[in-house]
Amino acid sequence: MSSPITKLYEAMKTVLHGASSLVPSLVPAENIRPGEDPSEPESGNMVFYNLNETKWDRKARRGEGVMSLSVASVSNNVSAGQIMDVIRGLLTPRALTDANVGIRVSMMKESESYTDVGTTASDRWLAATSFNWKLVEG
Repeated sequence: MSSPITKLYEAMKTVLHGASSLVPSLVPAENIRPGEDPSEPESGNMVFYNLNETKWDRKARRGEGVMSLSVASVSNNVSAGQIMDVIRGLLTPRALTDANVGIRVSMMKESESYTDVGTTASDRWLAATSFNWKLVEG
């Protein structure tokens, strides 16, 4: 049986990969991945997500933590900030719960964000944000 934290990863993957507003128009599906993924990404725009500071109460079957997201865009007239705006609209408690992986997300609140103004030499753009989350198994 998967842990609730693994189920949250599954829900994020389901939501992000299933969004026609994101895949494949802005980011190739192969480039939306957990930050710990050791494989080399395809060329193009990328989205990495990680769960940090996770706390799980087994008895109450509740958890909370921080999810961080990083976006990089390369030379396709779409900035990382634009991709991040799409992701913000996708990662809602309802969407993650509706991914039907066995968790109910009660909170997904953005806590901080960063957007790079872009680098002219490489034409790359970066954006990062973090969300505080709470969920219940079930």
